[in-house]
Amino acid sequence: MRDLSDRVPATIVRPPIVYGPGDPAFVPSLLPMVRAGVVLKAGFGPRGYSLVHVDDLCEALLAAALRGRRLAATRPADGVYSVSDGATHTWDDLCGALARALGRRGGPLVLPVPLPLVGAVARGAELVGRLRGGHPALNRDKAVELRSAWRTCSTERARRELGFVPAVGLEEGLAGLVTR
Repeated sequence: MRDLSDRVPATIVRPPIVYGPGDPAFVPSLLPMVRAGVVLKAGFGPRGYSLVHVDDLCEALLAAALRGRRLAATRPADGVYSVSDGATHTWDDLCGALARALGRRGGPLVLPVPLPLVGAVARGAELVGRLRGGHPALNRDKAVELRSAWRTCSTERARRELGFVPAVGLEEGLAGLVTR
């Protein structure tokens, strides 16, 4: 794309995990586990994630289109913006916030699953998805993502150059989903 930057103006917005109305996978895959009080987590040890609510992502896309720099062949960082809610969330934080949104006092029990098992389950889910003609929330691509202990980003450039300030926090965003 940078090779064509002198002929095709482009700006890249890189969102992390996106959730909100219309989310086909992230929150819908967590809800049954949180309701049951037991949530599976890929791997052992702490893991951190960046998230962005779809409303904030839409605002970031508009800001990038109106005020964002364009990709440049000679300046790799120009025209590339990461956006999130600005916080790093652990799996326990996410599941606890979802439990609170459901009106539960305590968070669910979080059980770690060895990463090789996550990969095997993902392959099985893909097979079942192909047989049923659907797309499972857990697939081999997601399993690869889950192997990373930290999937976070900085929104500093988006804040500075686009004026991007996220408006929807995790608690508010999740509460809006489960009360619909």
